[in-house]
Amino acid sequence: MIYTTHYMEEAERLCERIAIIDGGTLLGLGTLPELLARHGGPATLVVTANGRSQRVQPADPLAELNRLAAQGPVDSFQMERPTLEQVFLSLTGRSLRD
Repeated sequence: MIYTTHYMEEAERLCERIAIIDGGTLLGLGTLPELLARHGGPATLVVTANGRSQRVQPADPLAELNRLAAQGPVDSFQMERPTLEQVFLSLTGRSLRD
């Protein structure tokens, strides 16, 4: 079955294999994890301490979080993982609205 959509979140949930096509050209093809690994970029650790947020892309997020926590209290943290939309932007160089 072929399913076409411009809704990246929908494709992430429903599709086993994904093709990114732009202007009739196949730019990327694979499973979601394959596309994210090849074109999504690194995960970002966002740490808030003393009302200030810091964004880092460490090789070892847990070690980095422990290092930052050793410097003082951490108010919150979260990991931002690459998305299919970021893959699309990376491959096409333009937003879904262009």
